[in-house]
Amino acid sequence: MKSISLPLALSLLLLLTACRTVPPPAAPGTFSGIPQAISTDAWLPGTNSVYHLPPHPDSGDFFGAFFDGSETTKRRIVVSCPAAQRGDLLTLCRGGVMKLLAGAGANIRGGSNLSDRDGLRDFSENYQWQDHQGTIQVFGVATGKKTVTLIIFCNEHKRLPEPAGK
Repeated sequence: MKSISLPLALSLLLLLTACRTVPPPAAPGTFSGIPQAISTDAWLPGTNSVYHLPPHPDSGDFFGAFFDGSETTKRRIVVSCPAAQRGDLLTLCRGGVMKLLAGAGANIRGGSNLSDRDGLRDFSENYQWQDHQGTIQVFGVATGKKTVTLIIFCNEHKRLPEPAGK
């Protein structure tokens, strides 16, 4: 029996999950699919027409499932968007993240945001899904007068059991 390499297997997994906007329900002990969904552009509703996606060729992605019981997505997307509209772009991104989390059945456990004179600059959302918890962070950096770079990080891991006696 012939086996395939780990990078090829991960590429195939990413390709298969790229067609889904919201991950399907999963059995206990598996992952929610949220990190995989963040590795696609499907969670950015309306952004394609407003801000000229697909992103700039300087963009980069990474998705990985690790043996320590976590899944991580890291992305850098360079978007054609006037720097002064970065806040509007981040507001659209936040709406997409909230919709993705709700569609996956995740409970939002809190989050944070930071704004400046151009509006929303970055945000994070912490979530719980079955016996897993995760964080999505999105940062928007004006990298020119007509480009904004989105730096996106998502990590999900199995929750540790509560210490005995607490």
